[in-house]
Amino acid sequence: MLRNEVRIVNFDYLKKLPDRIPTEEIKKLFNLTIELFEKKEIEKSDFLLYMDEITSRQTYTYELLETKLKNKIDNMLCSLWDAKCYNIDDVELITVLIVNLGLEKCYNKIKESITHDANMTEEIKLEIEDTITDVEKDGGDVSNPYSSYTNN
Repeated sequence: MLRNEVRIVNFDYLKKLPDRIPTEEIKKLFNLTIELFEKKEIEKSDFLLYMDEITSRQTYTYELLETKLKNKIDNMLCSLWDAKCYNIDDVELITVLIVNLGLEKCYNKIKESITHDANMTEEIKLEIEDTITDVEKDGGDVSNPYSSYTNN
């Protein structure tokens, strides 16, 4: 990867992107952000913010993420998930990523955490329950964030 590509991936850059950008550019931004996080060049909080910004552009494509990238993001968020250590802002970001990217593994993990994480705050528990309710209301298929569009 070119060093100047890394420099342009920051929150200000991502925030200024137009709502609609090509799918290949979105894929590239996801991969760059993942790489930055894996190399510990950005903190977890920045990683989540960056992913949220890129995800908002992804939703405008009305396309599912390619399976390999989706699984990588799903596995990363699962490995980061610990409702006892998160603040509500982190949990809100993660639940948005789960729903908007169709992350099944992480969705199941947060569902399980409601019953398994006894020290979870009530605020975080409510956020997770709201997410589950929203997914169930839209037919229960978290894997396809666009399923409610095709079922109408």
